[in-house]
Amino acid sequence: DSNLAKAHIANASIQEYMFDWKGADAEYKKAIGLNPNLDSARYRYAFYLAIQNRKNDAIREIDEAEKRDPINKSGILLWKGSILTMARQFDEAIKTYDEANKLSPNGTPDNFSLGYAYAGKGAVKEAVSYYKRSIEALGGEDKYSQPLVYLAALYAKMPDKRDQALEILERLETTDEYVSPSIIAVLYAALGEKDKAIESLEKAYKERDLLLRFIGVGYEYDALRSDPRFIDLIKRTGLPNTQK
Repeated sequence: DSNLAKAHIANASIQEYMFDWKGADAEYKKAIGLNPNLDSARYRYAFYLAIQNRKNDAIREIDEAEKRDPINKSGILLWKGSILTMARQFDEAIKTYDEANKLSPNGTPDNFSLGYAYAGKGAVKEAVSYYKRSIEALGGEDKYSQPLVYLAALYAKMPDKRDQALEILERLETTDEYVSPSIIAVLYAALGEKDKAIESLEKAYKERDLLLRFIGVGYEYDALRSDPRFIDLIKRTGLPNTQK
């Protein structure tokens, strides 16, 4: 049904998996045109715009979602926090997450997102604390999780914790669990293993790992941005190569 807004949102997601960004953009716009008050269309489109480094457009779109759906303000603020983090407005992101948590006191805080924002601004102690909370909620350090990799990436840059980072890496390299190649590249980059990081990202590209879409704006990939191999990969994905 070409008049069903939710179908266009689903199609936009498929286009993103295919790295067809123009196609995804068009589908999101169709969904919003058909149902301007559909919150999922607005916040998903805002998230897409943030990935494309269209910061002002993303914030304008998420603000419009908040205006049109005030009842779901806490949920929309969580999306806004992620968008602000991608825009590297870390202090504003943390304030937004705190506001969302106050509006939903019985809800579970997004500890990973808070940790990621704190790490972005260089507040390592706070980032480690939030990552650890997120890891525990996901089954502990014996189980692969995205926050575990990001915790290890922080440890990699701390002389007294580097051995722990290497231990986590060894477990991730030998586990039978699926490990996102886009995510493990974060740890390789933090450890200074650029060749392995690029190799892992190439694997992510071949697998169409959707988490690869964050390489354009994610600060965790900054150490790779000047590498010709990373620049070539960015061109093939059609994503921006956002500098600090």
